[in-house]
Amino acid sequence: MQTPKQSFSMSLEDVDEALNIAQNMIADALVIRSQSAAGLAASQPPPVTSSMPQPTVLPVTLNEANLQPLGADHPDILASMDNLAISYRDQGQLEEAEKLQVQVMEIRKTKLGVDHSDTLTSMDNLAMTYRNRGQWNAAKKLQAQVMEMRKTKLGADHPDTLAIMATLATTYWGKRRWEKAEKLQVQVIEMRKAKLGADHPDTLASMANLALTYRYQMRLQETQKLQIQVMEMRKNKLGADHPDTLASMAQLVATYRSLCRYDAAEKLQMQVMKTSSRDRKSTRLNSSHRLY
Repeated sequence: MQTPKQSFSMSLEDVDEALNIAQNMIADALVIRSQSAAGLAASQPPPVTSSMPQPTVLPVTLNEANLQPLGADHPDILASMDNLAISYRDQGQLEEAEKLQVQVMEIRKTKLGVDHSDTLTSMDNLAMTYRNRGQWNAAKKLQAQVMEMRKTKLGADHPDTLAIMATLATTYWGKRRWEKAEKLQVQVIEMRKAKLGADHPDTLASMANLALTYRYQMRLQETQKLQIQVMEMRKNKLGADHPDTLASMAQLVATYRSLCRYDAAEKLQMQVMKTSSRDRKSTRLNSSHRLY
């Protein structure tokens, strides 16, 4: 799983609104474009009655295709269906999401080809729904296919290839395949270091995930070492109060506790709480300033 660069959450109201928007987009896209055609015809200039010679005006011929529905395999329709499926997934309606994503994937395979970027995106999205449903084998199989095709089409170090490698590694978590997860994560870290730099947010996210893989195997000394590196680099790059930095600190607190380093854990936990409290207070003050 590609760790998000920033935390993101949606309320049920936000998801409902996104769902309605996506459904309306699909409905609107299927409407015959007769109004647009009528508007184009109405915009033509009226007949000229002057006796002076007038330039020749070529008549506008309305393309019959513009008056037809877009069709179920139109890219705009498929994009809307994909967005609607993600809204279903975010709302916990996983069966509806899976059904829609399978449709989009199959249509894109037929229309665009198996290795088209949009098809691979559909496969990746469906794999995430499989994961959410606990269907780890189905998710792994689909993600492995996407990874190999992206390697062939885009290259092993392309950001999209590295993203699916990172996601597949965390799918191995669900199957307790720690060694396979670690192998992929090490590859992703090395390629991101070379391509993006050691302190890039994506590189640091990969390092944080590898630290969790160590932790799941109770390799706590290696976990601690890597988490400290990530925390310090995020402090320098993003700032001490950035959500990613605070997340690193919180993860390190848990590792300190597992190592029975209770004093270090308490000290770091207090820093997290103090920074978080200050940020919430600042947010309230800024919001009050904006409102009044």
